[in-house]
Amino acid sequence: MTKLQLTLTPAEAASLSFLASRFGYDITRYVKYLISKSVDSVVSQRSASLSPKADRFLGNALTQYQQGKLSSVDSVDELFEL
Repeated sequence: MTKLQLTLTPAEAASLSFLASRFGYDITRYVKYLISKSVDSVVSQRSASLSPKADRFLGNALTQYQQGKLSSVDSVDELFEL
């Protein structure tokens, strides 16, 4: 998991706080929500541009990862240690 720390100007904090309150969120939860929406958008756009074969491959890989059959690495060196 990656931890992210941001420094906001008072105006940015006030704007985010106002927008977050519309959802009943605090700023942190609202920023996480915005990031997840952005990731969803990128993933759906990428999937739409893949060939059917690549889309199937990606779907199978994601399923295997979720089932714990695959693992992630943080560097190429780690990949060759497996």
